Amino acid sequence: MAGLTSYVYGDKILIKSITIGGCISLGRGVVFHQIIPSCLRNYLVWRYPVSSKEIIGRRLILRPIREGDLQLLYEWRNEIHFRNRCSNRKYKVTFQEFISEIRADFSKDRHEQWIILRKPSRGPVGTVYTYNFDKDGKHSFLSLYAVPRLWGSGLGVECLALLAEYLFGEFELYKLYMDVYEYNARVVSALTKAGLSVEGRFRGHRLLRGKRYDVVRFALYPDVLFKHEKLIRSFQVHNAERR
Repeated sequence: MAGLTSYVYGDKILIKSITIGGCISLGRGVVFHQIIPSCLRNYLVWRYPVSSKEIIGRRLILRPIREGDLQLLYEWRNEIHFRNRCSNRKYKVTFQEFISEIRADFSKDRHEQWIILRKPSRGPVGTVYTYNFDKDGKHSFLSLYAVPRLWGSGLGVECLALLAEYLFGEFELYKLYMDVYEYNARVVSALTKAGLSVEGRFRGHRLLRGKRYDVVRFALYPDVLFKHEKLIRSFQVHNAERR
């Protein structure tokens, strides 16, 4: 079985690694010209193969992103709520600028990303992704966006619980970070009540409409996850219920 991990830069394809049957691997930074058929180039916006898996809960499904999600991700990226709460990017961009952004994100520090689907319709209601993943240090950052109509529904809590259990189990994480702007009082309150540790506060780090706000860095540890094990189990499904 062959696998290819690559990124597209203009008319060049940067090959990070190639594996055939898990035996052959090429090093970093090798640039090839025109070796990938043009019909496959769109798919190489993402790393391939995608390592993340579908995560199924009672009310939600977390599906790995794919090329068909680009338009929706672009629309969310330009939403005022996304820019104010989930990003340090303050201004709207064109679709092509967005494509450049997301390519740069995946080539730099974005680790895995999912679309949040709501059961039973499987309609998309948000996205969640990990970044700055440290394989040796066993920690990662996480950012979650849900459409405003779902705020207060508890679906964000369900998404975080399902994904956190997957990440701690799959990658044996020591901790999981989340950065939250202090004016996002609802999320700050929820994470504090859930028992997450405040491990940093960056004073005035966020400048928004002429005013400075702190960034609060929370950390989730396995013991806190274990404390909420009963709640997490309530979000999960048995094999017979998975579809």
